[in-house]
Amino acid sequence: MGIHNRDYYRDEAPPGYRNDGFGQSPSDRTVRSLIIACAIVFFLQNFTADRAGSLSGSVGRMLTLTAENLQNWQLWRLVTYGFCHGDFMHLFFNMISLWVLGRMVESVRGSRETLWFFLAAVVVSGLVQILWDWNSVPGINLLGASGGVFGLIVLAAMHFPRAPMQLMFIPINIELRYMAILFLVLGVFAGGNVAHVAHFSGAAFGAVYYLSGFRLGGGRSSRGSSLISGWLSRLKPRPKPPKGVQLYEPPTENLDAEVDRILDKMNTHGKSSLSPEEQATLDRASQEYRKRN
Repeated sequence: MGIHNRDYYRDEAPPGYRNDGFGQSPSDRTVRSLIIACAIVFFLQNFTADRAGSLSGSVGRMLTLTAENLQNWQLWRLVTYGFCHGDFMHLFFNMISLWVLGRMVESVRGSRETLWFFLAAVVVSGLVQILWDWNSVPGINLLGASGGVFGLIVLAAMHFPRAPMQLMFIPINIELRYMAILFLVLGVFAGGNVAHVAHFSGAAFGAVYYLSGFRLGGGRSSRGSSLISGWLSRLKPRPKPPKGVQLYEPPTENLDAEVDRILDKMNTHGKSSLSPEEQATLDRASQEYRKRN
């Protein structure tokens, strides 16, 4: 694995991405499509509402999720409930989070994988919430993209933990990893009619997905493959050389120390602070690490 594939080399946000989340992004096709779909469903919820101020019309009844729906094998609702919302503010905050952080995920995971991840997080969080409330809160009606959004928040924070972000247009930078923790605390412990278990389940799904390295579209991510292969390599006993033969291992202490110094500088001041000589050192170290693996 080269240095460019390491996670700490991607601490900064994607190129062109402003810390308020509204700059350009390398790819946002999936995120745009999800936002448009949620907006259309919300409009249809209002258009078919039984009465003013209610979203329980025919569209809402057809797409939201309840335990009774699952008992009747209406499994499509495990996906469609994630495109419904209870009111405008519910829609607004979910879509802002999806726009700001979902595009960061899409820049490293790709459009198709991001779509599959979002839908899987919605399914997992909805299913866990319904099962959790099956006996304690009978008849609960679940709706909202929050489970998928919380999965994206955690996944973005694990890809770009030190990326500076602004919280709701407040001109104060906060590292994304801390902002994700704040969102998770608010989402899990906030009062009111909130699906706390769905929020936590979506976030947990994002963490497991990242650490496992599996790709929902097939195969494994480079990180997951290297992580698992690294674990396996530690379990395998190192072959002993023939008697009288000594393996040559080139000295790497100086190179490793220099790489650590450069990475510390990059984490503190950003990648742009590196000199051409330091960048060349990272490239040389990347080649050395590939040879070792």
